Amino acid sequence: MSPAYSQPGAGDPYWFEWYVGLDYVISMLAGDSDIESVTFQKAGLEGVDDVVVRRSHGLPMLCVQVKHKKMTTSSINNLTFGALVSVGSEGKSSEKSLLASLAAGWRQVADEEGVNPEIVLYTNREMGPNGGNAVYGGRPYKRLPLGRFWDTVSARFETAALFTDIVFLDPDLEIQWHEFADSTKLSEEDILPFLKSLTIEAGAPSLNDKEIELTNRLKDEVCAGRQDVASSAFVQLAAELRKWSTAAGGNKVTADIARECVCKLNRNPLEKPIEVPLPVPVFPSRDRLMREVEVL
Repeated sequence: MSPAYSQPGAGDPYWFEWYVGLDYVISMLAGDSDIESVTFQKAGLEGVDDVVVRRSHGLPMLCVQVKHKKMTTSSINNLTFGALVSVGSEGKSSEKSLLASLAAGWRQVADEEGVNPEIVLYTNREMGPNGGNAVYGGRPYKRLPLGRFWDTVSARFETAALFTDIVFLDPDLEIQWHEFADSTKLSEEDILPFLKSLTIEAGAPSLNDKEIELTNRLKDEVCAGRQDVASSAFVQLAAELRKWSTAAGGNKVTADIARECVCKLNRNPLEKPIEVPLPVPVFPSRDRLMREVEVL
């Protein structure tokens, strides 16, 4: 076995990714009618395939790319500007930077769906607090830390209609902005729509903390405050990941599939800690009877 896979925590990135998907599955169980399905590892999709949430009511598809790093040194834990724009910075042999990979996935979904998706970069790493000296296009400049840079440029997105509307008087920031924009590898007309759709969620909770968060959501939103039922429901959902996250099973999870997984925990017909919506009757004459059953 490769030493990389024999170390404690080698599976953490996979579970971290799956727990992000379970968050959306729990939203379906809790009655979020905007979510039609959650897909783990969407086949044939580049760069934004980890968790794909298809939504209704005219809402765009939501694509989440998860980046987990095992906690070792601060230099590894931080998400930096260079990690986004530099090719190979994430330890891959890919010819694209992380930002370009996200942009390529955004472009693919936009072409296939006819609507621009929302892209989320979700990571347990904090945004790096340090700037530094850099060179772009033969011009030296001083970089802002990623957090300050992203806050500064994204504040311009609301009022900017075109890419050319975003101009910075600070020469260093202007160079950094162009390095960032050019690193998307998109056409000029696509850069701003992509960046407007991008959300960076850094500093996500640890794997253990995420498990506690998900179990608490089940307790409060699905299991009528029952901690024992919520813990059992979480175990059931986690067990289904064997099918939902592998080629052997169906990667697309609907509300019905999720309910089928957990509703068997109801102990008897009169006890319903896990709510299941009653179907609409076929015949209007049955409306009264169904309302009486629902009260029970």
